[in-house]
Amino acid sequence: SVTPDDIRLGKRVSGSEITSEHLKNRVVLVEFWGVACAPCLVSMPKMEQLHKELGPMGLMVVGVHAQGGPVEAIEQSVQKLGVTFPIVENAGLSK
Repeated sequence: SVTPDDIRLGKRVSGSEITSEHLKNRVVLVEFWGVACAPCLVSMPKMEQLHKELGPMGLMVVGVHAQGGPVEAIEQSVQKLGVTFPIVENAGLSK
């Protein structure tokens, strides 16, 4: 299993600033996605729904942009999709 210490958050692109301390004692859903990945874009509104419904109960959703490209394209996609949970780039798992 992955623990919060195994998650490297990378650089914040949008949403609230988070650190590994924000992940402790929470269930964390890490969604790897990309602006050029059609299935990924379809899943993002579903992740936003989970964030809104279960965030108050302790779920932390983190979107990890896993493709290259300009930050502006990521920000544009996030805004268009209505995503409010934290989005980071250059993140990963150490396991």
